[in-house]
Order: sequence, then C-alpha cells, then structure tokens
Amino acid sequence: MEHAELISGAFADVKKALFGWNNFPFWIKLFLQIVIPIVVGILAATIILQIIVKPILIDLLINDNLGFTENGLTYMLEFAAVSFGFFCIFLVPIFQGFLYRLIRTDKFPKAGNQTALFFSGWRVNIVCLFYAIPLVIIYLLFATLYLLLEGKFTGFAGVFPVGNALIDTVVFIIYAALMLIVLIIVSLFAVISLVHVARGASFRYAFSIKNSMRMIKQIGWYNYLLCLVLCAIPILILTVIFLGIGISVSGAAAAGFIVVGVYIFLLIPLIIFCCRYITKVYDVGILPVQEDTEEFDDF
Repeated sequence: MEHAELISGAFADVKKALFGWNNFPFWIKLFLQIVIPIVVGILAATIILQIIVKPILIDLLINDNLGFTENGLTYMLEFAAVSFGFFCIFLVPIFQGFLYRLIRTDKFPKAGNQTALFFSGWRVNIVCLFYAIPLVIIYLLFATLYLLLEGKFTGFAGVFPVGNALIDTVVFIIYAALMLIVLIIVSLFAVISLVHVARGASFRYAFSIKNSMRMIKQIGWYNYLLCLVLCAIPILILTVIFLGIGISVSGAAAAGFIVVGVYIFLLIPLIIFCCRYITKVYDVGILPVQEDTEEFDDF
C-alpha cells in the first residue's frame, strides 16, 4: 500500500474542496455547523442557569454552614453553561453527518441539507456511544473505588485509608492510563466500523467487533495503524499549540473564545483530510483489485 500516494490524493481532495477564495464560503459553512450549536447552547444554558437556577441556589446554598459564595456559584454555572454548549455538538451532529457523507462518497457532499446531515450524524453518534460503553464502565468502577477510598460508603471507613493522598494519586494514575489504553483500543474498532458502514455495509456491522477485526486484518494492521498515527500527529500538534495559547489567555473570556474558534476553523481541513485518507486506505485494503484486461499487443 503506497501511503505517500494516498496521502497526496487526500490532500489534493482537501485542497480542491476548501482552499481558494471560491471555496472559502464552503469552509465557513462547515465552521458554522460546529460553532452555531455551541453558541446557541451556551446562550440558552446561561440564560436558564443565571436567571432561573442561580437565585434558587443562592437561597439554598449560601449560608455559614455550606461555605458557598455568590461569585463561586456564578463561576460554576458559567462552566456548566459552556460545557453544555460544547455538548450540543453531540446533540446537533450536523458536522458529523457531513463527515459520514464525506466517507460514503468519493465526491464532496453538499453541506446544505441540514436535516439529512442531522440524521447521518446521529448514525455516527450511535456508533460512538456503543464503543464508549467500556469507558463508561471503567469510569463508574473507579468512581466507586474513589468513594470507598474516601470513606463515603458506610461500613468501609475502617477498611480503606481515608484521605491518603498517595493512594488517591496512584489510583488516579492507574485510572488515567487505563482510560487512555481503552480509548485507543475502542477507537481502532470504532473508526473502521464507521468507515465500513459509511462505504455501504449494513448498519448492524458497526456493532460487530468480530467484523471490525476482520476488516483491520484485511487492510493490514501495519497499514491501518500507520494511517491512524499519521492522522493523529497533525491534530495533536495543532491541539498542543492552541492549548498553550489558550492557557496564556485563560484570564480573558473573549480571547479564549477567539482561540477556540480559530482552533476549530483550522481543525476542519485536518479532520477532512483524515476522513479522505482513511477512506482511501479502506478502499485499497478492502475493495477487490481490478484486473488489468488490456491487451499489451498495442504497446
């Protein structure tokens, strides 16, 4: 498998679709598919939390016993509103639907039919939720273990050391390492499952680990892992750069939103490149090789 040729082809597709003044509006439209749900979610959550929920919490929580302050509650509710805004990308998966259509066809799909993209995006969400089950289980197990360590469950206070910072740290390190390992493993199966379904397979194959394993073996573990690593490297570099920029402007909310916006804008072509590259790797590894039936007598 000639990865250099596949990378070149994927980059050419992205360049043809996004780069240049004529294609800039299309890039903006994809950007808005991500940003609008975030902004609407943040605004709606902020109005509800700050106007309706905050006065109730002030009456309930601000007293001498609990130690909450009005500024502390305001910050907590602002954080909750921002978190809900980014969660709206999952609730309104227009961009995910575009990526699904992008993998499905060799041509760039239109970004105008929002309803169709919404339902295609939920196909992606359902598959991601299925493969997220091991992560949820690990989280619940370690959350329970943490409560045991802190003596929150009656009857266990004498068994587990309470407030032991060393043990808490060790448990957290084990938890983070295990979550990272499992995330990488489930991502391997989730990605190939989505590509396989988007390229025309029955949707039930998205939930078959055995089928996903067969697809990876057919492509070749080396080719598949190399593809994912080459996709992950530029995304990680961009993320680290903007994470550093975001930390440097963490005190200014407006500057932080601008940094996030620019990051999302630049992330779009990288994600599209990865989708095209993975699709090409899948096609080369899975689709039958076309036999050359040309007669060589004329050459």
